[in-house]
Amino acid sequence: MRLKKQIFNSFVLPTGLIFLTAGIIFLFIDDTRPAGITLIAVSVLFVSASYIVMPRLLKPLKTIEEAISSLELNGQIDENSSFVADREPLIISLKNISERIGSQEKQLQKEKLRRLRSVIDGQDRERQRLARELHDSLGQSLIAVRLQLESTEKPGLSQVRTAIDLSKGMIDQAIDEVRRISNDLQPAALDELGLETALRTRIMELAAIAGIDATVESHGSLSRLEKKSKIYLYRIAQEAVTNIIKHARATEMTISLSRNDQTVSLSVSDNGKGFILDPTSYAHRNGIQNMRERASLLEGTFTIESAPKAGTQINVTIPYKRNEGDDKNITG
Repeated sequence: MRLKKQIFNSFVLPTGLIFLTAGIIFLFIDDTRPAGITLIAVSVLFVSASYIVMPRLLKPLKTIEEAISSLELNGQIDENSSFVADREPLIISLKNISERIGSQEKQLQKEKLRRLRSVIDGQDRERQRLARELHDSLGQSLIAVRLQLESTEKPGLSQVRTAIDLSKGMIDQAIDEVRRISNDLQPAALDELGLETALRTRIMELAAIAGIDATVESHGSLSRLEKKSKIYLYRIAQEAVTNIIKHARATEMTISLSRNDQTVSLSVSDNGKGFILDPTSYAHRNGIQNMRERASLLEGTFTIESAPKAGTQINVTIPYKRNEGDDKNITG
């Protein structure tokens, strides 16, 4: 046992040697010879008794040492181990702590896997949406242009001019579709106008289409905010507003974006129908999950406040990180 050896070598043995040395010295002095014999006997008895008694005195510590070694090697304390059978209170506490740590590690691993699945599912949904967009809008426009151009094979200048004009109009529509899809994937306005202006422009567009009175507020400069944070905040706000338009039946909504020293906050609220906050149900909704994941990836917090007929408010808070580079290849 390491502790026994350390105590014996660092305390018992040196103490015995001191008594032994003093006893030997006293042997050579006539008046102190009996004291010398006594000191030598004490030193021998002290070392011998310590060697015999120490294991019993250190047994609880030995038990703890074995339990800690088991914890280091196996990550847990075996229920059937001899040191658990001793029912030492400290060992039981260590065992309970190791079980809690093991349970927390399992929960953490499950959470990591859940987040990874969520990210992968989100990417798959985005690919599917993009495929539908390309097929339904851009693909159909190009097919129509092809058909119009094929009609120019028929004789007659007027028919050719009409087909060309129609084809130009369809090509313009296809260009607009490409721009719209590109903007959904990577909002160009973020680089050109900044987060505040790009967000205000997009939200006002969506609000006008849905017939909702929207207010967009901005406080504090975010011009130096890193690109990843800008894109994710833009996506979170866009997702929240889309949810309001689709589900809330709201007539008003307010979007607030602010910076306070090293913290950036986003708040999206509405006066819609609201809903009952049940984590087991709303945690699996794709829109809410996507917003929560983006906030988590920015090392931020995400909360929802809602109640039936009382509207909903979404709050996101992230640390302020300055843009140190170009942040290329970030698509949100």
